[in-house]
Amino acid sequence: MNVFFDTNILLDHALRRQDTYASEAVRLLELCEQYQLTGLGSTGSWYSLTYVLRKRWGNTNELREKLTAYLSLLRVISTDSGVLREALSEPRRDVEDAYQYFTALRHGAAYFITANIKDFLPIELDALPVFTPDVFCRNSFRTRETR
Repeated sequence: MNVFFDTNILLDHALRRQDTYASEAVRLLELCEQYQLTGLGSTGSWYSLTYVLRKRWGNTNELREKLTAYLSLLRVISTDSGVLREALSEPRRDVEDAYQYFTALRHGAAYFITANIKDFLPIELDALPVFTPDVFCRNSFRTRETR
């Protein structure tokens, strides 16, 4: 099952941020490591993740090792001009969030996981359901595991 991780989920994991979904992010990435989920991340997320982590660790081996580890867990998907146009035609949404959402949709994600669910409402949830990590871990994935 393809699951798209918004940038904030990867940052929660990498930075072990307090008062976030860091523990759920650990669980989600473990599921990717166990091949129970296929984690997707956009190239846009990759740039943002690198930028934020570089501010913390500098251009160090630790940074490169962390990014390499994420590459082994996630499939990086691209955003093309068609996705950008579609996102820009969506006036109800923040443009950057729309880029992420339509990139995930274009690449066949079954779910979109984000800490900022309010930024994605109201949307057509039938097209691509949006969940916080805790709700996804508690409901969506567990339901599929027991079937």
